[in-house]
Amino acid sequence: QFLDQNNLDELKKYLGELKYALGRIEENAKHGGKIVNDFLNFSQPDRLQKQAKEFKLGEPLERAIEMVRIKTAFPQDMIEKLVPDDFPAIQADFVLIQDVFFNIIDNAIDAIKRKEQAIQEKRIAYEGAYKGRIKVTMHKDNGYVIIQIEDNGIGMNDEAKKKMFVPFFTTKATAAKGTGLGLFVIEKIITAHKGKIKIDSEYGQGTSFIISLPINQGRDGS
Repeated sequence: QFLDQNNLDELKKYLGELKYALGRIEENAKHGGKIVNDFLNFSQPDRLQKQAKEFKLGEPLERAIEMVRIKTAFPQDMIEKLVPDDFPAIQADFVLIQDVFFNIIDNAIDAIKRKEQAIQEKRIAYEGAYKGRIKVTMHKDNGYVIIQIEDNGIGMNDEAKKKMFVPFFTTKATAAKGTGLGLFVIEKIITAHKGKIKIDSEYGQGTSFIISLPINQGRDGS
């Protein structure tokens, strides 16, 4: 039986979306080698400066969200973004900042799924219907851009908080899932950009990442 025109149009649309998704996944995979190479050269700040370019933080954020959506198919309304349109540009390595956002948001999605399971198994008491959410806000403060990424997922217990900046440590449920950068590398990327990262987390409640990056990074203070 031949497909009717509506089904053909739907199939074409699906194949177009699949082609686009595969292209972005391929692009992200190519960045993997660059990330490792850059990480090994964090002791060379001049090299990082040469790779830096000017961009607005909303750009790598949107790309990161798109990549996580391709990977996890999370609901469209799970993420709330409060990013001003007139936000200043910064000088930084676009790929590294994108991957910081990707890994934090990917971890947040995993934390939400783990909380959903914990509630179903009655390991966490929760009244009402649980709805996972991630909130991303950005604002300026004294020459810095402040990015906060907050989720209401499973959060970290005391043991995880002690280990969160240990190399190769993952907060995900299994080692197989922990294939991202990890908080150790994320911290190194932020500090290499002369920024800071703070993490507040409470088990059963959620996690908040607060990242500060200098607006004039790479501009010799001009």
